[in-house]
Amino acid sequence: MARITFSAIISDIRGRLGGHVYSFCRGTHYIKEHNPNPNQPNNESQQFHRNNFSYYSSVWYNLPNTYKHMWRQYASKLKGHLNGFNAFMRHNLRIASANYSGILCMNYPPLSIYEVKYPYPFSITPINSTSNLISWQQPSSPDMFIQPYFNLEWNYSQTFNRHWKMVCTIGSECGSYIHNHSFPIDTVMYYRLRTLHRFAKISPYTHSVTLTVPS
Repeated sequence: MARITFSAIISDIRGRLGGHVYSFCRGTHYIKEHNPNPNQPNNESQQFHRNNFSYYSSVWYNLPNTYKHMWRQYASKLKGHLNGFNAFMRHNLRIASANYSGILCMNYPPLSIYEVKYPYPFSITPINSTSNLISWQQPSSPDMFIQPYFNLEWNYSQTFNRHWKMVCTIGSECGSYIHNHSFPIDTVMYYRLRTLHRFAKISPYTHSVTLTVPS
């Protein structure tokens, strides 16, 4: 990153030029290198989400008008400015992302809006250098599913650009899960959980818990 002091001839420059991005922040101009080509333009995760979006879009347009009207009414009760299509897609894309056979596609909306609380308390315990035990208070309802997420402290310093990643979706019959990984010793890992209702209503995330991979 370079710092530039401009003369009276050039007063300002911003935007992308060639392989660099010019920006201005708090009285100082900066230049950053820019890679015009995405690193993973068509990775497995992107294909998965695109395919799901295309599939559920086609499902929406083939729904009976009665169902579409029900989704519009349901969307009017939700926070934000959602229409029926948005509400239908949001619910079913959550179900698809959960990748759990016990939660099915929703052609019509739930009859009411469910309150979903996050799983608390929960804890993380290292078993060895390649597996961690995630434990939580088991849900009382079979309609509730647990979704653990993890992140790493060394994302950017090690050019590992992974944001919060879901481990899996777990049924209410379980109160723990063993997460196997291959990260080096002393890697700092973060975990957090949320609850997913079978009608695709989700809870807020829990606070995050930190763990260091032991030797």
